[in-house]
Amino acid sequence: MLFGWVSKSEKGCTIRGRAGADLNGVVMAALILLPTIWIMFKIASNSDGFWPLLIVASLSFPLIFWMAHKDRRQGEPLVRFLQDVTAEKSSSVLSTVAAVRISPTLKLSVGGEEVAGPVTPGGLHQALLDAGEGDFIILHSAPERYIQTMAKDGRFFIEKRDGGHMQHFQALRVGVGDKSSERLFSFDEMLSVLVAYASDQAKPSFISWQRLDMPSS
Repeated sequence: MLFGWVSKSEKGCTIRGRAGADLNGVVMAALILLPTIWIMFKIASNSDGFWPLLIVASLSFPLIFWMAHKDRRQGEPLVRFLQDVTAEKSSSVLSTVAAVRISPTLKLSVGGEEVAGPVTPGGLHQALLDAGEGDFIILHSAPERYIQTMAKDGRFFIEKRDGGHMQHFQALRVGVGDKSSERLFSFDEMLSVLVAYASDQAKPSFISWQRLDMPSS
């Protein structure tokens, strides 16, 4: 389920709001809210001191639900679907990479499970949608040659290895001084990075690679 609004943007479509697949949780929250307010009202009617409590409870309940909805990440496929179908065909990231030729030697795994069949741009797009919070998506041609990403709150970390432990790198966003966000990338950016790697194209201009000190195995 998606709660929000859709508007036009330079990319064709922007969706703002919250998404989540836990429809039962939404219904239960709505059913609990009204009895809670009624009970608080009855308590408050017997004591003036409870009026501030009633006001705080009435305002905080929807805010807490909005911020703490644990399954909102599961709504990502719906968000991506709406963006893909409402965006101009030429501006959709998936449309622009759909014809890219990917090396047949590459293999793809999601959450530790290898995906059957050849790797395609559409398959990479679907892998990003299917990955749960904390699941690794690994695109590899050999045990020590791969690129991997992990989802965190709808954003993605990126690492790659080009050989042994001395050739392990993390992706940083170019031109961003904020340490908390320079290693996080959007869905579309992550798809662009994976497709570029899979097709031996130059890396996107918005990332740079920083070597990591990894222990030898």
